[in-house]
This record gives sequence, C-alpha cells and structure tokens, in this order.
Amino acid sequence: MIPPLNSMTAYALGFELDRTLTGSTVTKVTRFVDGMTFELDGFPLPYLHIILLGRGIELFWSPNEIASGKISSLAMNAIHGATISGVHSLDLDRILLFNLDAGIGWGEKSRLVLRLDLRPACRPVTLYQGPGNNPIDSFGPPGARRPSSPEETPPAKPLSLLDLPEKTPVEFSGAGFENALDTIPEHTRAWESAKRTAGLLVKCIDGM
Repeated sequence: MIPPLNSMTAYALGFELDRTLTGSTVTKVTRFVDGMTFELDGFPLPYLHIILLGRGIELFWSPNEIASGKISSLAMNAIHGATISGVHSLDLDRILLFNLDAGIGWGEKSRLVLRLDLRPACRPVTLYQGPGNNPIDSFGPPGARRPSSPEETPPAKPLSLLDLPEKTPVEFSGAGFENALDTIPEHTRAWESAKRTAGLLVKCIDGM
C-alpha cells in the first residue's frame, strides 16, 4: 500500500506512474463501500485499488480483486476500455491526473481526465470529459466538494520548493526570541522556535 505522501514523493510518483501505466487499458471499474478498483490490461499487477480513509485516500496494487461481485458494482462506465495516455502530478499539490482516451464510435475519441487528490482534503476521485473538462462522475466521502476542474489547485503560497530564493527569508531565520526572558529554559525556547519555523514553512512554501 502506498502510504500518505508528502509533496515531493507524490511528484515523483506521478513520473513513475506515467512511465509504467501509459499504454495500459482500463477494462473495468468497480465500486464498493469505501473503495474503488480499476482493472488494468497491460500492467504487471492488474488491479489498482483506491481506498477512502477519513479525509484522504490511499492507493495500492494487487494481483487479485479485494471485493467480490456480491458487494461491488460497476462504476465510471465512461472509462471502461479507455487507454491511459499519460499520468502527471499537478505541480507540488499532491494531485495526480490520469489522462485517458476512450473510443466513442466512428474512430472518434473522447478526452477523459481522472483526478486523484492525495492531500487530506476530503476531495472525491473525479472524472472529467471533453475540452470543457465537464465533471461526469465522482466517488468520495459524503459531503466532499468536487473540484471545478482537473487543474483546480489549493490557494497559492508565496514560495515553492521548485523555485526557492537564494537567500533565506528573514522570517525563517529562527529569530524572534531575542527578547525572551532569561527565565525561560533553553529547551523551551528551542522548542518554540522550531514549532514557529515549521509552521511558517508549511504555511508559506508549496511542497511542504
């Protein structure tokens, strides 16, 4: 099972899935309580499972189904028989986009995009169709808000791991406790400084 990912490992996962999944065919999708299974042709392990866990999801592959037909049903019929034409991450936002080509008759193909949010953001797995990226199907926890488009991103942060400044911004220097009372123990000052700096990193840098 793929554990919860930080931004950099999710970014790397997008590259690896693009290398290994491109050209595979989705033969069937089934849905069961708290999960979905994608049956794949052309990939070493034929079953990709998506499991809902609280506000997030987890992925894992297996050689067998994990839910029998008695407790599952067909889902996302639009991608049955579709070919995966590419996979990529959406910058450092822990969002994976699966591009698919589905035949719709007379040699025409429909562009489909499947979006997976790997952030603990309570977002459903959502399928979009066509150049207008119309959402046509989704699967997620009750009350989950469906993104308006595959490329919808969280609010931007002022800095990014992909483009950090040459000099460390002063707010991350660890300063701010020069005026602390001498009566505060050293280990308390160190802990407060580390907590403050960690909070700023997560708040201000994409990819943290």
